[in-house]
Amino acid sequence: MELTRKAAVELYTVREVLEGMAAGIAASRITDRTIEKMEQSLRKQEAIVQRGDLVAYSCEDFRFHELMYAASGNAFLQEILEGIEHKACPIGMQITPILSQLLADHRNIVFTLRARDAIGADAAFREHNRTMLTLLTLADGKRSSNPQPNKGRSRG
Repeated sequence: MELTRKAAVELYTVREVLEGMAAGIAASRITDRTIEKMEQSLRKQEAIVQRGDLVAYSCEDFRFHELMYAASGNAFLQEILEGIEHKACPIGMQITPILSQLLADHRNIVFTLRARDAIGADAAFREHNRTMLTLLTLADGKRSSNPQPNKGRSRG
């Protein structure tokens, strides 16, 4: 079942706040090993973005986000965010134009986590969600003026 654009905007609005919170908490708890895993994920994402492989990006994006959720050390927040992440799966949209921006967002997130910057990590994850919200808003405008079938899938 595909989410409507309205529901997707609502989902990413909630996700923005909760992921920001989780990143802020994770900044003080994250281990060097988890940061290394996130950096490995970034290297994989770079190759995936160069290929434009939306399926592979979606899988690696999921892994990247889960690493941060676990790093928060808050089991309830992790469970909520994983539920939101799974609800975002059915969003079908063409994200190829913003793949590079999503990767840049991920790099910024890792930078703030490596610096143990709670405020920066919160802001970086919020900005990452705003990238997706902007795409959803733009896609909504294009749909109303020029209906096109959606291609690709992503959670962002």
